This record gives sequence, C-alpha cells and structure tokens, in this order.
Amino acid sequence: MDGPDFGNVSDDTDLVEVEPQKRQEILENKDVVVQRVHFEGLGRTKDDLIMPEICDVFKAKNLIEVMRKSHEAREKLLRLGIFRQVEVLIDTCEGEDALHNGLDVTFEVTELRRLTGSYNTMVGNNEGSMVLGLKLPNLFGRAEKMTFQFSYGTKETSYGLSFFKPQVGKFERNFCLNLYKVTGQFPRSSLRETDRGISTEFNFPIWKTSHTLKWEGVWRELGCLARTASFAIREESGHSLKSSLAHTMVIDSRNSTILPKRGALLKINQELAGYTGGDVSFLKEDFELQLNKQLSWDSVLSTSLWGGMLVPLGDKPSSIADR
Repeated sequence: MDGPDFGNVSDDTDLVEVEPQKRQEILENKDVVVQRVHFEGLGRTKDDLIMPEICDVFKAKNLIEVMRKSHEAREKLLRLGIFRQVEVLIDTCEGEDALHNGLDVTFEVTELRRLTGSYNTMVGNNEGSMVLGLKLPNLFGRAEKMTFQFSYGTKETSYGLSFFKPQVGKFERNFCLNLYKVTGQFPRSSLRETDRGISTEFNFPIWKTSHTLKWEGVWRELGCLARTASFAIREESGHSLKSSLAHTMVIDSRNSTILPKRGALLKINQELAGYTGGDVSFLKEDFELQLNKQLSWDSVLSTSLWGGMLVPLGDKPSSIADR
C-alpha cells in the first residue's frame, strides 16, 4: 500500500516511552467508576448468593483496583464450588447514562452439571475395592452440595452420604450433615472396627482462627481379625454406642495444606462423650503442632508434635476404639 512520504525517522530522534512504573502510576491515579456488573451463564444459581461475593468491585476507585478486586471476586466465586470456569471482562460503559470514566465488569461463568459422578478401582493392602461417587453441586441454587460415596471391596463395604450448606455471604460459616458406615482393620492388634453413625458439624471463623462444633452418634462393633488375638482384644469385642460433643480450633498460617514451605499449624481438639447418651463416657484432649521453614537450595525444614490424653468418666474403663 502506497501512502504519503513523511520522510524517514532519523536515528537521533527522541522516542517518548513511558516506563512501566510510571504507566502503573497513571492507571492508579486515573479515577474510574464501576457502574454495572454483569453475569453471563447463570442458570439455577440465585442472585443473593453471588451479590456479596462481587460487592467490593463497586468500591474500586481506579483501574488497578478494579482489576485487583475483580480477580478477588473471581477467586471467591470459584471457592463456592458451583462453577467450572469464571472469566472476567472489563470494558468501558455504554448507554445514555454512561459516565466518561464509567466501566462495566462482566463475569462469564460456566456452571457445573446438576449431577457428576466418578468410578474407580483401588488395589492395596491385600485388598481390592470398587469406589462409586455421586455429587449434586449447587442443589438448591445457593451452593448446597450433596455427596454420596460407595465402596465395595473384597473384605469390607463402606458408604457415606453428606449434605453441605454454607451461609449466604459468609462461605466460611457452613453446616454439614453426614451419614456413614466405615470399617477399619488393625492387623498388628488383630482388631476390626465397624462404625455406623451420623454426625453434624458447624464451622465458623473467629478472627484468625477457625472453629468446628460437632455432635456425633455412632454405633461401633469391635471384633477379632484372627484366632491369635489376645485376650484383651477379645474382652473388648462387642457393640457400643457413643454420643459425643467435640470442639476443634485451628490456627493455620501455612502457604499450602499439602506441601507447605512456610508457616505454622496449631490444632486443638476437645471431645466429651456420655452426657448426650450412649454407654461410653470420657473426656479427650489432643493437639497437633507443625512448623515449616524454607531453607536454601529449594529445601524445607518441617517439624511436628502431636499429643493428647483420655480420661474415663465413671467406673467403666475406656474402650480401645477411643484410645
């Protein structure tokens, strides 16, 4: 394409280039107003669930804050566990009521399916098992979740059904109901334990700590794995009913719960059984402490300490299942 010739740019011509730091200062000092926030892709999700998660976007005063608060809102939406994907689009505002510095923020979301499932097989510990899992995310449109898991093995069969309900606007406050059957084997003690129970949990944060209040009612069956089981194990065999109240406090400053490189963890748990029914009574206290320090050469020093005590209440001794 031929066009008018304005001459060649000489080598000594000064080209104005804005440094990255100055460019960020310009964006930070430019006042903007978020006029509207749009959502595309919503189906069964209720509006009152997502409004508290994106309200901070309207408080942004410049473009940098809009980008940062939009990213934080995206993380909060993904934390709800009801969206497969969340994308953010920031554009200038259009329309008759549009301001010269007005912005529109659009969240493009993809909801999870109403029913998801998984199927897998596991082989280990001289046992093979088939595991079937079903999940109903966002059951009633407010991030409720129902999960069912069934495991059929060559030795034991277990199942679990749970219902999760968070508080609207405060995801850290949530309620959980569990119904389960689980079997544990302890070959060194020739002990087998089968638990069938129901539990309710209420989780809530206080300042920098997270707390859990739990009630559990469980029917326990203890038996022997082999004929060589000791007399003490045989004496513990049989059925028992436990009803307990528990409180757990957690302070966690680790950067990762799976492979932490820095931070600390303090977990304190108290459990009281016998005052809400059942035939076992005890008071249990235990704690867990973990410290992590990042060293040179991409190495981490980690140390942990765990301890506790169990005090039987009444004349009946404690059960091996509680110890």
